[in-house]
Amino acid sequence: MRGLLYFVAALATMLILPGYSFSQNNGKISGTITDSSRKPLSLVTVRFYKPGNLTTPLQTTLSTEDGAFQFNKVDSGNFVLTFTHTGFAEKSQNITVKPGGDLQIDPVELTKRSGTLNEVVVKAQRPLVEQGDDRIIFNVEDDPATKTETALDILRKTPFVTVD
Repeated sequence: MRGLLYFVAALATMLILPGYSFSQNNGKISGTITDSSRKPLSLVTVRFYKPGNLTTPLQTTLSTEDGAFQFNKVDSGNFVLTFTHTGFAEKSQNITVKPGGDLQIDPVELTKRSGTLNEVVVKAQRPLVEQGDDRIIFNVEDDPATKTETALDILRKTPFVTVD
């Protein structure tokens, strides 16, 4: 029985591990992001796309306080990097990753975007359940399900209320 167990473990190791090691790629992409005065920008959203599909990123990361970013386990091929940050114009850059190699891209410089704000609309919604010092308020009008439920159904889901 023990011999069969060793055989199964060895067989699984021979079949699974070679495919696993070939499927991994250790390439990485790294770089830095600055503004027009060469000051590093932190919390810039950096997205990594395939050229034909700019709707779903393969990976997303944020730049660190020193403006650095990095993508690990990158396949070889052609890709697009996009850089977005509040108050700055979006920038994209085409890159080519060679098989098994690391890519250090040149520093990316984002330019400030100026614009005027035309109109601001503030919308607020009360929470469904509010807790005060001596009471709990269940805001029925803020519950979208109340349009189709009966009063008994609403009372059943009200906190601290028991319905027989």
